Amino acid sequence: MPEDRTQLRILWFVNILFPPMAEHLGVVPSVGGWWMVILAQGLALRDDVQLAVVTATCATSSLAEYQHGGIQYYALPETKLKRKLRVLGLAKPDSLAEECLNPIRRFAPDVVVIHGTEYA
Repeated sequence: MPEDRTQLRILWFVNILFPPMAEHLGVVPSVGGWWMVILAQGLALRDDVQLAVVTATCATSSLAEYQHGGIQYYALPETKLKRKLRVLGLAKPDSLAEECLNPIRRFAPDVVVIHGTEYA
């Protein structure tokens, strides 16, 4: 459970693997979504905000955690088949929902933001 509740705890779900987490997992970062990366870096500079960023990736087979530059990163495991089905809108809506609860429980955010809603 978080100790310092004077900071606003914000958790983002995003549709790309941010460069620090990509490097940590040994994969090439996404070329899109840079506006989110820049915004996250700006939020991380604030003393009154703690930011966590979550994404699903085929680069890990279990929940991966990494802290870098004042941002807590979580990578959810996803197979290539599940990703393709999800992007096409053919996956069951709850297929990733249980995995999404893990970082929510660990980080205990005050606010949850979902970026990249153009994908299922």
